[in-house]
Amino acid sequence: VTRVRRQNKTYEYAQIVESYHRPGKTPGQRVLMKLGHLEPEAIANWRTALEATRTGKTLVVAETQGGGERRGKPRANLGYLNLAVLHELWQQCRLGELLDELMPLGDGLVPPSAVVEALVLQRCVKPNPKWYAVEWFSRTALPELLGIPIEHFNNSRLHRVLDGLDSVQDALMRRLPRQYTERDGKFSAMFLDVTDSWFVGDGSSLAQRAKTKEGRFEKKINIGLLCNEHGYPVRWDVFAGRRHDSKILLDFFRRIDGLSWAKDTPVVCDRAMGATANIRELSRTGIHFLTALRRTEFSSYVEGLPGKILMDFEVADGEEPTMHDINRAAEQIEEAGMEKVADDLYVLDAKIVEYAGDRQGQPTSPDEPGSPEQEELQDNADKTAKAMWYGRKTHEAISDGRATTCRGAGAPYGLTKVQVNRFMKLVNLADDLQERVLAGEAAGLSIANLVQLAQLDEVEQRPEFEQLIAVTRAHPDHRRTRQGRPAGQRADGRANAKPGDGPLRVRAVVYFNPEQFVRMRMTARKTLESVRSFQQELNTALASSHSKRVPHQIHADVYAKLRKYDVADIFQIEVSTHRPKNRTQYQVELTLRPEKWNARRRLDGFCMLVGHPELRHDAATLAKLFREKNAVEADFKVIKSVFKLRPFHHRTDPKVRAHVSLCMLALLLDRVLNRRLKEAQAGHSARSALDALENCDLNWYNDVPHTAGHYTITHTDKRQ
Repeated sequence: VTRVRRQNKTYEYAQIVESYHRPGKTPGQRVLMKLGHLEPEAIANWRTALEATRTGKTLVVAETQGGGERRGKPRANLGYLNLAVLHELWQQCRLGELLDELMPLGDGLVPPSAVVEALVLQRCVKPNPKWYAVEWFSRTALPELLGIPIEHFNNSRLHRVLDGLDSVQDALMRRLPRQYTERDGKFSAMFLDVTDSWFVGDGSSLAQRAKTKEGRFEKKINIGLLCNEHGYPVRWDVFAGRRHDSKILLDFFRRIDGLSWAKDTPVVCDRAMGATANIRELSRTGIHFLTALRRTEFSSYVEGLPGKILMDFEVADGEEPTMHDINRAAEQIEEAGMEKVADDLYVLDAKIVEYAGDRQGQPTSPDEPGSPEQEELQDNADKTAKAMWYGRKTHEAISDGRATTCRGAGAPYGLTKVQVNRFMKLVNLADDLQERVLAGEAAGLSIANLVQLAQLDEVEQRPEFEQLIAVTRAHPDHRRTRQGRPAGQRADGRANAKPGDGPLRVRAVVYFNPEQFVRMRMTARKTLESVRSFQQELNTALASSHSKRVPHQIHADVYAKLRKYDVADIFQIEVSTHRPKNRTQYQVELTLRPEKWNARRRLDGFCMLVGHPELRHDAATLAKLFREKNAVEADFKVIKSVFKLRPFHHRTDPKVRAHVSLCMLALLLDRVLNRRLKEAQAGHSARSALDALENCDLNWYNDVPHTAGHYTITHTDKRQ
């Protein structure tokens, strides 16, 4: 056996050699056969065989050690090692103890907590539908690990346990944060987001047909999740499919307001809460929120962003940003006064700012749309006159075929689909009443008053309108008198003060990403090129003698295309008529509105964060904290792709909520395992570790009838 040492490692090779005398009578050895690397047992066998050959002895194969028979085939190979690790984590997280308190045994023979654990572990390793759980359970070592007889793990028990888990969901969510803080201390941050899931079939009562985040139209529900900085689930719930994300997020903020573990802890959510109306509601809670402002509202909080210095910035041609462009943008923005935190992060601390509408004493009702630019509508018109004007314009756009949907009709004016649908109802007012509203006679009324009025017959509309106007004029400030006690007023007539009442003040931080800026400029240039190419191709098609399209159809098609590129408000559309060779020919002219285009480009690469005014973190920390919101996004990715949160196969709301709870508990085990592996520098993620452990089974032998048999474990490899 020769040994060779290379790079601090020793390698052994076996050879068959014979002795001989070299030509000078010096003894030596020559190699007859190279056997390569052999195990010690094989080397011993070779030596025994050669010794027998040399001495003329006979080789006899020895019997199995111990004189017994060879072991037969195992009766079953039961999934073991990955489940054993998860079972150990479940015990260390004290989830079994917690569920034993919340879901007592009662008259049953099997603890409900053990059934919940089995279903959670199934989510972690084989996330199949519940009807497969009974068959899967019998193929694993969980009956041995959990002490559950296979015949007692059946469908009826599973459904009873799921109903029981749903009944204790609120109590479970109250206890989990306490366990986290007892083990790891106070949360440093929390992250909040919303996802959705759809159903196979009709689904539960919460299921509503709507567009999913992937763009599919399905019977779906929404799921909200609040997690801490480690990705541990803190709170979760299920909501109706058509409920807007902002309403769900606001509901979460109100639920955790006043809880000890949520006090003074930043709660980060995405720009679904970035509208001023939502920020005002957040400020009424005591939660230290942090969110990103919508780009259209930047100027309402911070004026004079340093984006003007980059207005004339030209990016190089190509598919990917160049380092030269990125470095140039970084240098210019640093010269403008922003502080460099990292290569992709420059910050500007705007400190505490006040919403512009409150600074100027202007109303900030969500009923009031954005300021119109049309000359025929005066800037000082009241909100009812503006609503009437918008209702007429959008109704005309749909009637003329220039728009086919409420969203399309409202896009040129910055209106949402809901606003357009509401304003167009005012067109049902009598013509003379519409003119009086446009003239400002309805000032002091609400749009809701006018919508209710429009639902009456014209004969009933006029006296009702006069009565509303009379009540308004009789009031000192020309507003409607309220019936009964106003909301927010106590019985003694004094107002109930709320946090957030009065001027809206927030902590504002602006940050800039040079690479994102260059990408946005490249995308903007490609968008303009695509629009011009579309215009040229369309005009070529319209010039054909076979074209039968009429102006209102052309206008609608062009507008739909511009909406697809998100530039419907950037271009002015004009369809001109030509008469070459005694036939009518149409051509489209798209005129870029430079003021709107430049206003959008000034915000490229910028993000404005707004938060509770009592946030004590510096600007760089807040920017980094907002970027860490991918903790909750990563959680959703895991429960959707790994734990198969969707689609749902259940038909009742309790089963749906219980299924979500199982996924959240599986997420907790996944995050704890990830954190342990990272701290141990094991070089594995939770998923790769469980995959590596999967093929180490618990093997059951039962060769002798009427006996319990015995177990052995598959040999573990080095990786395991």
